[in-house]
Amino acid sequence: MKGNIIPYMNGKFADGDAAFALHVRDIIKGDKFASNKRCSDASFESRQNLFNQCSNLLLVPGDNEWNDCAANEKSPFHQFTDDFPSAFGGGRPHIVRHNSNPEILFLTFKEVGVFGLNLPAGDNYIKDRSSVDINAQWVEEKLDKDRCNLNQLYYLAK
Repeated sequence: MKGNIIPYMNGKFADGDAAFALHVRDIIKGDKFASNKRCSDASFESRQNLFNQCSNLLLVPGDNEWNDCAANEKSPFHQFTDDFPSAFGGGRPHIVRHNSNPEILFLTFKEVGVFGLNLPAGDNYIKDRSSVDINAQWVEEKLDKDRCNLNQLYYLAK
């Protein structure tokens, strides 16, 4: 990733061929619920340092960061660091994150809506184990505000 993929993506941004890249899934290898030995400061710092090399990378964390790690707030979140190429209209969208589950996100750019959803195995996520499906609730809430302005929707999930 460090030697090939990130330089390739950054080249696409610089050439105006892409506005941003997405990483959807786990950034650390999983183990046991809330007791993964890989959930260390060093693990998260190494991922942060790696992903910081990509100028416009949006990360949608997986369940390994949110179920296997008791201290999941250390998971690296990325905002867009550079404006989008002029071919995409320039500027950069604001990312809105769910208050109690920041791995769930929403952004709009032009007439496109993008949802980053997560469906780990915790009680707060699975519909048949929880009274509220927070992913569905999040989508409904965001579309209720912006539905008239959006022509396309993308749902990104692990």
